[in-house]
Amino acid sequence: MSDSLAPILTIASVLMVAVGGLVTAVGLFRWVSRREYGGGGGFSAICGIVLMLMGWLLPTLFNTLTRMLRTLSGEPAPTSTAKPSATATPTATPTPPVESDPIVLPRVENLETLWLIPLGLLVLAAVWFAVGFGRRELAKRRAEQRRLAKARAEAEGRWAKLKERHRSLEAKVLHAETDWDMLFSYPALTDVNVPTTAAMFRAMNAATSAEVSMPEENLERTNTAWHPYAQAVDDFALAWEAAYRHAKILGQAGIPAEERKKVAEIRTLLAMAENSGSSDLERRHAYSRAQRLIGELTSYHLPEKALAQVEAASRQMLT
Repeated sequence: MSDSLAPILTIASVLMVAVGGLVTAVGLFRWVSRREYGGGGGFSAICGIVLMLMGWLLPTLFNTLTRMLRTLSGEPAPTSTAKPSATATPTATPTPPVESDPIVLPRVENLETLWLIPLGLLVLAAVWFAVGFGRRELAKRRAEQRRLAKARAEAEGRWAKLKERHRSLEAKVLHAETDWDMLFSYPALTDVNVPTTAAMFRAMNAATSAEVSMPEENLERTNTAWHPYAQAVDDFALAWEAAYRHAKILGQAGIPAEERKKVAEIRTLLAMAENSGSSDLERRHAYSRAQRLIGELTSYHLPEKALAQVEAASRQMLT
């Protein structure tokens, strides 16, 4: 029975070492990757190491246990009988009972070669673990690069929309300061004595000053909504809407009738001056007459940009 158990015991020992190495590798892998797998792995690694040790010591433990059981049971050790003499009367001797010897594993000439089995399994497990860990790290790095590229593109889009909104508001103010229909229809929109208009120009200057604080790099790491430039543009938009709404409500209220007649004449003269179908003499006369009437206005606060525009056009006609 002992000889029949020896190969089975050897196979069981090798399997235990192999399974222990695999369990250890998986446990280490899960322990290193605990953030992705939700933790754990340390206990599995310890169990795998214990299983490898048990498999390696299994034959020795089994033989030791067999000897201890023989000693406790009081079974005598097998002894050899003396050779009978030629003159002695032969007597019948009882046949000793067959005793089971401890399991003896096949003799290995180079015992140190047995360490190659668990060592090889550990090396394979380590290689498998390193390759898997490297692939996962590479995949994580690539995913992080894609995430950063997407975040950078989204951030650049948000900043571009913010600057576009700022430029659009500035264009509205410039139109209000240079378009004569806007100037004469909504004079309060360019009158800094009106509180809403003064607040609008302050907000515009604040947005222009805050634009220089916009980051040039790492846009994805900057919260656009809470940046001073974004808040300044929001304030500018609100101030423009308030000033424009108030100017529309006022209209030409408070403008004397005499000046309204002058404004109507100025509009007619500017339309004639800007009409390419009119003769050069008519256009020069229209610009000259319009400039004189504009200088007589007292209820309108015409911006310097509008006056400079008329003056430049008049000089161009004289050359």
